[in-house]
Amino acid sequence: MAPPRNPHSRLLVIAPLVLVLAAVIISATAGRATGPTVDELGLSSEARRQLSEHGFVVVPGGSGDFPETYAALAERDLPVFVTSDSVLRVTDLLIDRILRTIEEVYLYDRLEQLSREMVRLLDDDYLRSTDALVKEAARRDLAFFAVGLSLLDPDYFPPEFARGLVERELELIEAANRVVSSPIMGPTPLDQVVGPGEDYTCYAPTGHYASSERLERYYRALTWYSRMAFALPERPVEDYTLTVQALLVIRALEREAGEWFELWERINYPLTFYYGGAGDPTVADYMELADEVFGREFERDLAASESLLVVFVDRVSDMAPAHVQTHELRGMRFLPRDFPPATDYFGLLAGGEDRPLPTSLDFMSLLGSSAARSLLDESDVFDDSVYRRTHESIERELETMTYGDWTRDLYWGWLHCLSELQLPPSGKAPRFVASPAWGFKELSTGSAAWASIRYQAADAALSRRSHRSPAAAVDIPVLVEPYPGLYSRLGELLENLRDRLWEHYLLDDSIDAHMSEMIDFLKSLERASEGILMDGTPPPDVAAALSDYARVLGRLAGHEARRRPGEHACVLVSDVAYEDLDTGRILQNAVGTPDVIYVVADLGEGETVYAGAVHSFFEKELADREELDAVGWPSVLRSCPVNRPYWVRRFVVE
Repeated sequence: MAPPRNPHSRLLVIAPLVLVLAAVIISATAGRATGPTVDELGLSSEARRQLSEHGFVVVPGGSGDFPETYAALAERDLPVFVTSDSVLRVTDLLIDRILRTIEEVYLYDRLEQLSREMVRLLDDDYLRSTDALVKEAARRDLAFFAVGLSLLDPDYFPPEFARGLVERELELIEAANRVVSSPIMGPTPLDQVVGPGEDYTCYAPTGHYASSERLERYYRALTWYSRMAFALPERPVEDYTLTVQALLVIRALEREAGEWFELWERINYPLTFYYGGAGDPTVADYMELADEVFGREFERDLAASESLLVVFVDRVSDMAPAHVQTHELRGMRFLPRDFPPATDYFGLLAGGEDRPLPTSLDFMSLLGSSAARSLLDESDVFDDSVYRRTHESIERELETMTYGDWTRDLYWGWLHCLSELQLPPSGKAPRFVASPAWGFKELSTGSAAWASIRYQAADAALSRRSHRSPAAAVDIPVLVEPYPGLYSRLGELLENLRDRLWEHYLLDDSIDAHMSEMIDFLKSLERASEGILMDGTPPPDVAAALSDYARVLGRLAGHEARRRPGEHACVLVSDVAYEDLDTGRILQNAVGTPDVIYVVADLGEGETVYAGAVHSFFEKELADREELDAVGWPSVLRSCPVNRPYWVRRFVVE
C-alpha cells in the first residue's frame, strides 16, 4: 500500500512564499535605485575594459559562500544579479541536506535492523551447514554483517567463531590509514588490477558525515557495504568462496517470506537514486539469476555445487562485463557504490602518457558546450583518431538517451540540467549573454556544479549566522540569468527526488515543505527568465521577492555557510575527479568560494550594473598519488587564483 501523504503540505509550503511576495510587491514598484556607476565599483582598468567590451566581468570574491557574498553586495546597494551558479549551489545544498536527514532519521535504523537480521540468519546457516565450503562462506558472511552491525551498534558483541575476523576488520576501518587485503573478504581477483587489497583510507568520514557521531558510524557502515565486492572468480571452484558467500546472502534475504529483501529494497533504492549505478550486479540481479540456476529457496549446501557455480558465474559475467576504466571483474555489492558516469567516459578518452588527462573540458564538451569544444579544437586533441572516434561515440550515446535515461538517478538528472546551461538562451537576451566570453563563464559554472554534486562535501560545516538585510533592499533592481530550461529541469529533478522519497517511505512533512519551497522558487526564476527573453524585464512580483537575495538563499539552503576549522577560505570542495590507473596520473579539481560578477543590462530604465556571485573553479593534473599527498589541496589554494584553468582568464580579471 502506498504511504499516506499529507494533503495540506502544499498549502503549508506555498504560504511563506506568498507572504514574502505580498509583503514586498507594493514597495518594489516604487522608485528604483540604479546603484553605483561603473567608476564607483572600484574595478581595475582591465576589468572596466572587459565590462565595457563583453557586458560583464568576473573578479575574485571574498571568503564566504553565496549568501554571504550576496549580503556583502547588498550592503553596497548593488542591483541584484541572480546567477545560475547560486541557484545550482543552493539546489545542491538542499539535495545534500535531504540526504543527511533521511540517512540520520530513517536509513540508519533500517540498515541496523537489516544487519542484525542477516547476522541471525547466517548464524543459522553456519550452524546447520554440513559442507565445508558453505560453512566457511557462512562464517565469513556472518562476519561481514557483524562488521556493519558493530559499526552501527557499538554495544553489539559478535559470536566467538567470527570475532577475530570482525575485530581485525574494525581496527582497519577505524584507523582508516592503510591499503591491505580485507581479513574477511580476503585477496580477490580485483587485487591484480586495482592494487593490493582494500583502501581503508576511504573510511574516514567526510562532508556532512563528519558532523555527528551517528552519521560517522553510518558512513563507515555504508562504505563497508558498498565497497566490498563479492568478486567473480578467475580460478577453479575451490576459489569460489566469495560467490558462495553471495549466494548465501541472497538465500537469507529470500527466507521468511522475503521480509528482509523488502527491507533491503527500502535501503538500496533510495541510495541508488542518490549515488547512481556503477554497473555492478546487485542483490536483486543475483537473486534473479540464482532462482534460475539453483532454484528458488535452494538448499544451502547446493551453493557449493561445482556445475551450478560455473553456470551461475558465466551468467553473471554475461550480464555485467568488466569495468571500462579498471578492467576489474564484477561482483555483487550489498549496497550501491558511488561511481559517477564521468569515470567510464574519462577512462575511454584517456590516451596514455603522451596526451594530457581528460578534464572538465572534455566532459562539458560532451554535454554540448561549444566553448569547451572550441578549446579542445585549439589543443588539437581531435587529431588523435582514437580520441576523436571515442568522443563521437560517447556523443552519439548521449544523443540517443531518453528522458527516462537522463532522470534515472540524481547524477544523470544533474547532468541533464547542466546540459541545458551549455545552450545559449534564445529570444531577447541581455547583451552580455551574446558575448563570446559568456560561453566560458557557463563552462566554468557547469564544471563547478559537476564537481560539487560529485563530492557531496560542500555542506560539511555550516553555521546559523545571520546577515544584516539592508532596509532598502526591496527597492533594488533585480536581473535573473535567463535560462528558463535550466530552472525547469532543476524543478523536475526535485520533483523526481520527492516522488522517490515518497515511494520508499522517506518523505515527511518537513522534507516536503523544504522541497516545495525550492520548487516554487525555481518556477519563479523560470517565469522571470521567460519575461526577460520575451519582454526584456522580469515580472515585478518575482523581482520584488528576489531583491533581498541573500536572505532568500539562506532560507532555501537552511543554513548560512562558513568555512571549516583549519580550512583556507578559498576552498569549499576538493577531491580527485579522475585517476588513470595505467599511468598513475590524477585529475584534481576544486570549487572555491564565489567570485563576483558584474553585468551591464538595460531593462527599460537605462543601463544598470548588476552584481552577483559565481563559482570559482580550479583544476590540476598531478603526476601520481605521491604528488597528491605531497602537494595536496586545499594547501595549493592558499592563493585562490592558483590552478585556475587557463581558459578562465577569458572572463575573470584577477
